[in-house]
Amino acid sequence: MEQHNWKKADILTSEIIYASGVAGGPKGVVDEQVSCLDLDRIDSLWSKYSEVNGKAQYGLQVQKDIYLDEGNYLDGNYNPIEFARFAKRLGWIAEESERFITFKSYNNLEWAPDSHWSEDNVGHLPARAVYSYFYYGSHGGTLMLNPWVAGIGVRLEGIRLEDRCGYLFFSYGTSFGA
Repeated sequence: MEQHNWKKADILTSEIIYASGVAGGPKGVVDEQVSCLDLDRIDSLWSKYSEVNGKAQYGLQVQKDIYLDEGNYLDGNYNPIEFARFAKRLGWIAEESERFITFKSYNNLEWAPDSHWSEDNVGHLPARAVYSYFYYGSHGGTLMLNPWVAGIGVRLEGIRLEDRCGYLFFSYGTSFGA
């Protein structure tokens, strides 16, 4: 992170989160065992190295603040429309309509070393640990603004957006089939 290699930092962040609390890998259910200490360290590093004029541009706390600022609640309930507003503000959306949103492919997120200087990128990272819940395929995933992910036969079940250790925390389960 110190060199502002944001993509490498994002990949390492997701690996730490998966190692800390995921049973069964990225498509498994996020376990409640994700360490608060790990989340604190992750947020601290993102905040420190993305700071511009004394204000963190990236990090878990920045994302939580944006999520709440968009009028969302951390009550554990998942609302696709609320999540779409949040994802749009973070710059994760490639296309949207009244019925669906299409995420940018992971590789098309903003990775430039100086990207944290842009107001458009506030909260943009970390992305991979959260992004993988909603992103499938190399061209960006499509999320219907209902519980079904279009075109892949995967229903996202039990998605929860809640406050964990003071951060916006995503947990989920998946089931495959039409």
